[in-house]
Amino acid sequence: MPNAKYQSIIAEQLSSDLRTEFPRISGFSRHNVFYMREFYLLYRDNKRVQPLVA
Repeated sequence: MPNAKYQSIIAEQLSSDLRTEFPRISGFSRHNVFYMREFYLLYRDNKRVQPLVA
């Protein structure tokens, strides 16, 4: 498991990459990347979530 500093660096880079790739879409802040990760970890095994998101 990466340490907090490493996770922060990855989240910052991912946030930057997503904002560059999708300039017209908002919500890709570093903080939101962490929220997306938490959502995934919480619901990744829940078979009912995927159809709702799709």
